[in-house]
Amino acid sequence: MLDSGFSLSRVELLNWGNFHGYQKFALHEHTNSGPLFSPPSASAILGINGSGKSTLIDALMIALLPFEGSLKLGVTNDVEGGGGGGRTVKDYVLGKHSSSTGVAMEPNSIYGRKDGCSLVLLTFSHNAHPNRSLTLGRAWWYQNHKVSDSQVAFLTYKDLRLESLCPDKRTPTTAKAF
Repeated sequence: MLDSGFSLSRVELLNWGNFHGYQKFALHEHTNSGPLFSPPSASAILGINGSGKSTLIDALMIALLPFEGSLKLGVTNDVEGGGGGGRTVKDYVLGKHSSSTGVAMEPNSIYGRKDGCSLVLLTFSHNAHPNRSLTLGRAWWYQNHKVSDSQVAFLTYKDLRLESLCPDKRTPTTAKAF
């Protein structure tokens, strides 16, 4: 592991893709357990088909790269299935679970979420000073199956957690409430 720089230590999601509610993926926690039990220098994302590996990777990409219009999201699934459409940020925010086949369908039958907020938080720990953290994130709001133009991107040199942004498991209903 490098002594300088930051390593991804935690991913937190709220209503992203088919991950409903709050999800936390801790990659490693720094402890004082000695050299035999040091954090791993690499992590892998493993799971069966449809378990959310690509959804998690797309959350990382959309949080790290602000130009989402040029990103190819969900392409692994489309390449394997022979499609070429990919997924959009709207699909992830609204929890798309069904593809439309050109036939007019009600939004309730395509999307799993109608009103609320989606958040992606990435927390990085400094390699040489694990008590130093950096958190970056993105937030989107949606109402009546429509993603609002209001969205927030942020970066802070703190160990920010989803619980502190959404106390009592209440999600901010607007960008102003955030």
